[in-house]
Amino acid sequence: MVRALGCWMERYWYEDLEGRTARVYVPLEVQRSEINGQLRPQLFEVYIPTTMVQDVLGNIPQEPEMLFFSHDLRMPELDLLNCHPLNGRNATEQESIQLRFTEEIKPGVGFFELWDIEDTTGPKLRVDVEMLAAANPEHFGRKLIDGNTVSLIPDLLCAGGCQELESGITYFLMTSNAGVVYDMMDNPLPMLDTNRSRSWSFYVNENVTRAPEVLRTSFAINSTEAVTEVHGYLYFAQRVFQNGSAPYRQQPG
Repeated sequence: MVRALGCWMERYWYEDLEGRTARVYVPLEVQRSEINGQLRPQLFEVYIPTTMVQDVLGNIPQEPEMLFFSHDLRMPELDLLNCHPLNGRNATEQESIQLRFTEEIKPGVGFFELWDIEDTTGPKLRVDVEMLAAANPEHFGRKLIDGNTVSLIPDLLCAGGCQELESGITYFLMTSNAGVVYDMMDNPLPMLDTNRSRSWSFYVNENVTRAPEVLRTSFAINSTEAVTEVHGYLYFAQRVFQNGSAPYRQQPG
């Protein structure tokens, strides 16, 4: 028997999967908040009576059991060990910013902002989440919000004019509001200020000499009756230029 928010529901389905697992399914519609329209997580209790199961010899549990579970209540967080640049690391003026989160996320509303740690009058760069999430017909399948990752390209996509990162500045991250992104259960990312939390910043140095590295990859498939195209993308840590060789080659067969 399953209970949600204090109400016992008699309807449930028991499915025997090879005699070792059971699936309890309840036809329950998750409610949304009347204030902001977000999903409202619910707490569930599963009661397992002693008469529910037995083993092949007829042994039954000695006592009933109560299990508890709920929808995801945790808000997404920055995965600081997997952001790029790492906290306190030097960066180039053409560095790409990769924000990694602790779970899969989807776009919300608002801006990611890069601030100068010595200048609190306003952000140096603002990146609109809507702009990151928008499909670009010139780059089919390119994903700047992908799984648990957000890619910021300061000199390419930003609000109010784009520019390279400035040498000699230490940047930190803020968001304009809570809910810039959400996890898949509609839990919002809290408002970020990595300077106040002293959790993430990086210093731009024009003398950084570091070989380019691939931060991540993505691909998309575009199929028609005539042809199937696979579009692959390599996301580099900084601006790169092709030097004559192809990044990959299709293998025969």
